[in-house]
Amino acid sequence: MRSRAFTRLGEIYPVPGYSTEKIVIYRAGSCLKGECRRERDEFMENVPATAKEAAALFRRGGITDAKTICALAFLGII
Repeated sequence: MRSRAFTRLGEIYPVPGYSTEKIVIYRAGSCLKGECRRERDEFMENVPATAKEAAALFRRGGITDAKTICALAFLGII
């Protein structure tokens, strides 16, 4: 997907005990289909879901990535 409209949702510190890493989470709006350009060693699958479907997937334990969980929380989905 491609977007030129981003809204900053918030920031998180994933490992504050031993790192100063900060992750800024954005919401992309007005998305259009685009060409996927992955790195050679990058493996992922895009799974479009409604907010209701994402919340249900989270409750079933299907979403375990902390960044994704935080994004869903910032959006008020979970």
